[in-house]
Amino acid sequence: MWDALYNLWWLKWLMRLIGTVPISATRAKDAIRAVAAALKEGEIVCLFPEGQITRHGMINELRKGFELMARQGDAQVIPVYLDGLYGSIFSYQGGKFFTKRPKHLRYPVAVHFGEPLPPRAATAEVVRHAMHALSAEAFHQRKSWLHADPADDLVPFANALRLAEVEWHRPGDVFLSLEPAGTILHRTVKALTQVLPGTKFIDHPTHAPASHTVAFCTRATLNQLTGQERLAFCLDTSPTNLPLPPTPTPPPLSGSGFPSQSPIPTNPPVASASSSVALANEEANAPRSGGLRPPLSPPTPSLPTDLPLPPPLTPVGSVASAKEAPPSSGSGFPSQSPLPTNPPVASDSSSVAHRAKEEALAKEAASPPTGSRPLRGYLDSETGILLTTEVPDPQMPPAHHDEQFGRRPHTLGRLLPGLTIASPPEGVTISSLLPDSPLTATIPGAKMDEQGFLVVTV
Repeated sequence: MWDALYNLWWLKWLMRLIGTVPISATRAKDAIRAVAAALKEGEIVCLFPEGQITRHGMINELRKGFELMARQGDAQVIPVYLDGLYGSIFSYQGGKFFTKRPKHLRYPVAVHFGEPLPPRAATAEVVRHAMHALSAEAFHQRKSWLHADPADDLVPFANALRLAEVEWHRPGDVFLSLEPAGTILHRTVKALTQVLPGTKFIDHPTHAPASHTVAFCTRATLNQLTGQERLAFCLDTSPTNLPLPPTPTPPPLSGSGFPSQSPIPTNPPVASASSSVALANEEANAPRSGGLRPPLSPPTPSLPTDLPLPPPLTPVGSVASAKEAPPSSGSGFPSQSPLPTNPPVASDSSSVAHRAKEEALAKEAASPPTGSRPLRGYLDSETGILLTTEVPDPQMPPAHHDEQFGRRPHTLGRLLPGLTIASPPEGVTISSLLPDSPLTATIPGAKMDEQGFLVVTV
């Protein structure tokens, strides 16, 4: 256990009672020696090699400290998988830990044990593969399969069960399938509403508000995304390391709720820090930031000198100032003198609230809901089984030293729970696709990295 938790005054007495070994980032060797000494004495030590609780519902990177402990203590390693724990109050499902309402007063959790591994053979990769095999064993024994119709194809139901295990969905979501009816992805999205109560299925984007819509597509239907969806999944049906194109950016909304008109074309403006827009690197998955550049005023028309000049146009939500000079024309001619403006209106509480609302609308329009690109996944075209997916990066506490990532560039996403993986030299082979089924899926030229993402190298 991390020493920060171990040293809590109300918890330390219990940790000592059950023989917990504190682990410090600055004194990791002390913990390795203490565990190795306990193993040599014949003690059974329970380790959590991830070092943290998953916030996305999938297995995190396994720290390699347990390898040294097993070798120095000359002890076998027994892989263990806790099935059903994610979703309880002791998990981060929904972004909350211990502060959410329990789903059941007696919450069921199944513990699955694997075969003992020799200390020299128990590497992080071997243990991870063993954990995935145990997750497949637990997945096929769940009571959820009792809700599946034996007369129907079990592939969409299995895809929905696995996809519902990870962290991306919210209560009240509306699932939109952009694939034609009858396709495996279309049937998978429909099955999600059976697995996730309180959700809805649609096959046309105008049937639901964009703030609740989660769209599912392939590369063939990627151009049908509007960029206003809360989330978007794009599932590849052939393994490739080509990145997905970014989603369309929705037009900014005016105060009336309609798309705002484009500003009148003017001469090229001079770049300035206040009018620049910072674009995030799409492959680095950094959050988009920046502001909106206010539209430039149109050039003043030439009018007879004996006629009064009209007041200039003022953009919505801005307050004109008599001291502001118009921008340079950029044509080489001297710019005209400042035009008389309307007298400023005193700001009362209503006008301040109106300006705040306009600024909030502009800020919301500057950040498209779906981010820089859709979430990626891999749907095996031969078996129809959904094997991998990306999820949104979970929010981490400010003082947390370890990061957890739901997406990673140039990968097919993380391997979903309930699947067994083997890594021969020519690629990866994934099995346990369905209960009592010999079906397997092979991805040539792919490998699993330390964080559980599938990387295609060809």
